[in-house]
Amino acid sequence: MSSDDEDNKGIPGSYGYNGGAVNDDKDDYDSDCAGYDSYGSNGGGSGGESNNEDMGSNSDVDDDEKHSKKSIKPPTLDIWRKESDVGVTEYCGAHEGFFAIIKQRCKDFHVNEINPQGEVIHLTDESIPSLPKDKEDIIVEGRPACISEENISEIDRMFGNQSKLPKENVIHEVLIKVDGLDKRARTSVHLFIKTHYKKVITSVKLINGEKHIQVRRGITDDRWSTKNPWLKSQQYTHFVLYKENMDTIEAISKLSARLRVKPPKFNYAGIQDKRGKTSQSISLFEVSPQRLYNATKDNWAMKVGNFSFHQKPIQLGQYCGNRYRLVLRKISASDEVINKAVESFKRHGFINYYGMHRFGTSSVSNFNIGKALLQGSWSEAINLILVISKEFYGEDYFVNMALKEYHTNGNAKEALLKLNEANKSTSLQAKLLKGLSECDKDNLVGALSHLPRNRTSLYLQAYQSFIWNTIASRRIKEFGLRVLPGDLVRRRTSKSSNEKPQEYAFETVYAEDSETIADIAQEQEEAMDVDLDKQDIHMLTEEEASNTDITDILLPLPGHDILLPENEIKNWYVQMLEKDGLSLEKLKHKVKTYSVSGVYRHLLVRSSDVNHCITFYNDVDKPLVQSDKEKIKGEDIEENKLEGMPGLADGKSVESMDVDQKEKSEGANDEMNPSEDRAEGAYGSGATGAYGYGGVKFDPKKGKMKALILELTLPPLCYPSMALRELMKIDSSTQYQNILDPANAKAKLGRGRPHFRRGRRGRRSS
Repeated sequence: MSSDDEDNKGIPGSYGYNGGAVNDDKDDYDSDCAGYDSYGSNGGGSGGESNNEDMGSNSDVDDDEKHSKKSIKPPTLDIWRKESDVGVTEYCGAHEGFFAIIKQRCKDFHVNEINPQGEVIHLTDESIPSLPKDKEDIIVEGRPACISEENISEIDRMFGNQSKLPKENVIHEVLIKVDGLDKRARTSVHLFIKTHYKKVITSVKLINGEKHIQVRRGITDDRWSTKNPWLKSQQYTHFVLYKENMDTIEAISKLSARLRVKPPKFNYAGIQDKRGKTSQSISLFEVSPQRLYNATKDNWAMKVGNFSFHQKPIQLGQYCGNRYRLVLRKISASDEVINKAVESFKRHGFINYYGMHRFGTSSVSNFNIGKALLQGSWSEAINLILVISKEFYGEDYFVNMALKEYHTNGNAKEALLKLNEANKSTSLQAKLLKGLSECDKDNLVGALSHLPRNRTSLYLQAYQSFIWNTIASRRIKEFGLRVLPGDLVRRRTSKSSNEKPQEYAFETVYAEDSETIADIAQEQEEAMDVDLDKQDIHMLTEEEASNTDITDILLPLPGHDILLPENEIKNWYVQMLEKDGLSLEKLKHKVKTYSVSGVYRHLLVRSSDVNHCITFYNDVDKPLVQSDKEKIKGEDIEENKLEGMPGLADGKSVESMDVDQKEKSEGANDEMNPSEDRAEGAYGSGATGAYGYGGVKFDPKKGKMKALILELTLPPLCYPSMALRELMKIDSSTQYQNILDPANAKAKLGRGRPHFRRGRRGRRSS
C-alpha cells in the first residue's frame, strides 16, 4: 500500500474505509454503535494505543470487501474518564481524606484575581469618576486682559439666537487682538474661550501682519466633532468586573452588546470560571466609566467598579495568581480529620497535575488526538475528532445526525450541509468537514488545517500533559518527595527578557466546557508559557540536591527543545515516547503546525495563605462566604453560619445520630419504662419537629450539616481541583461530583431531546 493510501485509510470516500453499519433510524442508533471500539476513551497508562486490526470490518463480508473496508471505526461516548486514565494517581500527604461536595451552589466558589503588585482584586467602589481632563479643558480663573467687554458681548450674541436679526447684523466671527503676546498668554485666551463656551472653534489669524485669535461657532452635531476628549496617557479605562454564574467570555459578550463595542477591544489577564462568583481586572479603550456602569446597573449577575485610567491595557497573563474562597459541603468527617488534612496540605502541598478538563469531555481524550497528529496518522486524527456521540439529545442530536451522514456515505459536503441547516456551521466538526469537502482526498493535512490553531495546540499540549502527569505520578510513587541529583531547577540568576508565569491552567474546579472558552484559554496559556533557554535550566549536583526544596523541581513537558533530567526519570520519558513511535527529535514535526518545543512545569506547589473554618448550616441555598457584591451592599451572611448539633463535630451524620437515638431506645419499650423516658436520648427528643430528621429533633439555631470554608492562594499555573484532590483524596472528575450531588448534576447537565413543531397532518417539522 502506498503512503498516500496509508494516510487515507479510515477516511470515508477514500480507499480502505468502513463506515460501519449506521442505521438511518435514530432509534436503532445505540445498537449500531455497540460494536465500535471506544479507542482513546480510557487513555490508559500506555497512552491509549490503537489497534487498527481489532477495529476492522465485519466478519460477514467477503474477503475482497473486507480488504477494501478495513479501517478505524469511529468511537462512541459511553465512558467515565477516571483520573488514572490521564496519569493522575498519587498524593503527597499521608493524611486521611474526607467526603465533601464541591460547588454545590454557585455561591460556594469565590475567586479574586491577584494583580502583578500582589494585591487581591475586589469590587469595593461603584462611584463614577470624571474623564481625565486635557490641558485645554482646564478652567482659567480670570479673564485675560486682551479680551475686552466688547469681545465678550459679541461672542454672546454669536452664540445667541440670531435668526431674527438682519443679515448685516449676524456675527460669524469675533476677532481678539493678541499681537505682541507670548505663546503662554495666547494659550490662556484659547482656554478661557473654550472653558466658557461650548461648540467653539478658536484659531490664530493674521490681519495686516498682526496676530488675532479668531472665535467662531463650531458644528453643533457631535457626530461631526473631531476632538478626542481622551488624553493619550490615559486612554484605557481599567475596572473591576464582578460576575456570577457566567464565564469571562460570556460577561464580555454581554458588555460588548450593551456598549456596542467589539469583544476584542476588551483586555483581561485571565479567564475566570462560570460556576462561581469572581472579581477580576478588565481594561477597555476609550469607554467612560458612566457607560460601563449604565451597561451593568440592571444586571444582578454582573457589576463594575473601581475605575481608573491608564496609558496601557491589561495584558494576557498579567497577574500573579488567584485567591480562592471555597465552601465544601455535606462533610461527614470529624473536625480532627479535617484539621489534620488541612495541616498536611499546608505542609506538603500538592502534585501540580494537569486537571481532567485539560483532556476534554468528549468520548475521545484530547491527548489521543494530539498523539495521532504528532505521529502523522492523519486519518486516525480525523476519525477521532469526528467521533459520534451516544448522547442523542439536545445540541448533540444535530451534530450526530451530520456525522452519521458522513460515516455512512462518506459525503463531507452533505454532512456539512446538515450542520449548516442546524446553525452549527461554526462548530469544530463543521470546520473539519469543510476542509474535507474542499481539499483533495489525498490532502488530509490540508483538511486538518481548517481547524483553529488554538484547538490544534490544545490537542498537542494534551498529549504533552498526559506524559507529564504519568511521569510525575511515577516519580512520586518511586521516590516520594526526595530531590534527586540530576533534577532540573531554574537558575537563580536567570532573568529572561520574556519572563512570565510559566504556564496557565484553564480550569477552576469542574469548569464548564465550551469550544470558544477552550480556544481562548489555549491562547491565554500560550501567552504565559515561559520560553526558557537551556542556559536558564540548571541540573542539580548531589550536594545541591540535599539543600533544594522539592517545590523548586521542574519537570519538562516533552518537546524538541528541552533538557531532560540526568537521572532515571530521563529513561521514563524516552520509553513513553518510544512506545508511541515518537522521540524528542520527532516532536520537531515536518508539518510546522504540529511541532512542540516543550516547556517546564513545577512538580509540586505549596499553597500560600491557607486558612480554614469549620461551620454548620441547614439551608444549602444560603451563602456561607460573603461575596464582593454582598459586602458592598452591606448584606451580612454570618447568621447563616450555625453551631453544630452535638455529635457532628465528631464526624457523626444526622442519619447516624438517628440510628444512635434508636439504639439508645431499644429495650426501653416495656412496661417498666414510660414512653416519655424512651423519647429522650443523647441528642434530644425523639419526636420529629419542624426541623426534624428521622428520630432527631433539631434546634433551628443548630446546624445539621457540616461545611468547610477554605481560603488559599494559588499561582496561575495551578488547577485548584488538583489542590482539593490532595486535601480530600477524592476523585476530581466532574462525573464523580455529579454522583455525589445528583440534583446539582441535573441542573448543570439537564438537556432534552430537540423539540419539533407539529406540521399539518401530524408530521414533524423542524
